[in-house]
Amino acid sequence: MNFLVSVYLKDLSMLRSCAAINMDLRIGDNCIVDDGRERHYGAVWERLAPLELIPDAESLPHIVRIATEQDDFRRKIKTQKEEIAHAYCEEQIRAYDLNMELIKTRYSFDEDKIIFYFRSPDRVDFRELLYNLEKKFNVDIWLEQTGPREEARMFHCLDDCGCASCCSLFLGEFKSIPGYMLKDLDINPSHLKSGVCGRLKCCFLFEGEGFAADANNAASKQ
Repeated sequence: MNFLVSVYLKDLSMLRSCAAINMDLRIGDNCIVDDGRERHYGAVWERLAPLELIPDAESLPHIVRIATEQDDFRRKIKTQKEEIAHAYCEEQIRAYDLNMELIKTRYSFDEDKIIFYFRSPDRVDFRELLYNLEKKFNVDIWLEQTGPREEARMFHCLDDCGCASCCSLFLGEFKSIPGYMLKDLDINPSHLKSGVCGRLKCCFLFEGEGFAADANNAASKQ
């Protein structure tokens, strides 16, 4: 069967909708996903819908295969390499006295790219750092400056509701919460809460969408 399934990409800490073609997948199966740019190691989260019902299904990330023992072993080795790369990058940041803090280091699954995630209050001239990293590891190097929302997703934080933060479960992109939506919800300012990222909780956005839908339904019945 060909199905649209939700896959939790473990290295990216996020859910993605993926095409599964001619595969017998069960919830929890580890799998390899190709998103057109790189491959990821993930786990099947849920089955969503038959693929023929999804427009532009061919443009979606697709599951290459169910993960093998070799894939599992490769992921363990990759984790060890990430620790080595992270330590070396921190050493170089100190050596060049750069105003940046390294947050996370991630090898792509095929190990042809390393992404170094960092935070900094300013723009950073990291040209010499980049040169040294490329010379040391001989792969494509990305240095990516993160914001508080990206960090919350990256570390799979728990919110005060007791659940994993929405950004680390299913949000594919971050959207700002417009002021009119909070006004329509008639929320007491003292009840406005920030998520673990320090920004307004994304669930206000979902509540606003629900409020708009309820209002439209009520209007249509009049």
